[in-house]
Amino acid sequence: MSRLAPLILALALGLSAAAHANPISNDPAAAPKGDYVLDKRHASLLVKIAHLGGFSRFTMRFDRLDGLFAFDPATWPTTVATIKVDPTSINTGLPDFDKTIAGPLLF
Repeated sequence: MSRLAPLILALALGLSAAAHANPISNDPAAAPKGDYVLDKRHASLLVKIAHLGGFSRFTMRFDRLDGLFAFDPATWPTTVATIKVDPTSINTGLPDFDKTIAGPLLF
C-alpha cells in the first residue's frame, strides 16, 4: 500500500491544479483585469459555408491563429479582441482544395 501513496498524492495534486484552472464564475465582471493572449496550442477557427444551395454545410478549419485583448471588468462590454488568422493554415480535409483556396482569401 505504501507504493500507492505517492501515486495517489500526485494524482490528487494534479487534479486539484486542474480544478483551479476552471473559472469559478461565468460573470465577466468577476474576471481579473489584465492583458489576455490566445493560447495558440488550443485554438482553431471553424468556418461553415452553405453548400448546394444551403442543403449542406462545408466545414473548414484554420489552425494558426493569434489573438489578444486587454480586459477591464469595469468596462467589459466594450472589450475589443484582435484575432489574426493565417489563411495558409486552412484544412478542409481535402489537401488539393486547401492548396487551391489557401491563396488570397478575403474576409
